Amino acid sequence: MLIKGNPYAKAFNSIGQVYYNIISLKRALKSDRVMKATTGLSVSEFNHLAKSFGQELENEGQIRYEREVEQGNRARKPGGGRLGNLRSASEKLVF
Repeated sequence: MLIKGNPYAKAFNSIGQVYYNIISLKRALKSDRVMKATTGLSVSEFNHLAKSFGQELENEGQIRYEREVEQGNRARKPGGGRLGNLRSASEKLVF
């Protein structure tokens, strides 16, 4: 049974396992109220920050790649290797 009004309320499935109703980024981006409660920023402020953060993240990755190529420590091209669980800049920023 889910307790209304508490986003971290315990809920039980049919076999008694406990799970939590956690606020997702997708849900928070739909509501200014939920976004402000979660991050302290409005949706438009968060989107602006996420755009800047994404650009800086890409720039840092390119700088790191060039530095490691010069040092001879690079085994793969950018984008090679395993995929991370946090794919977008918005997800990385919230985490």
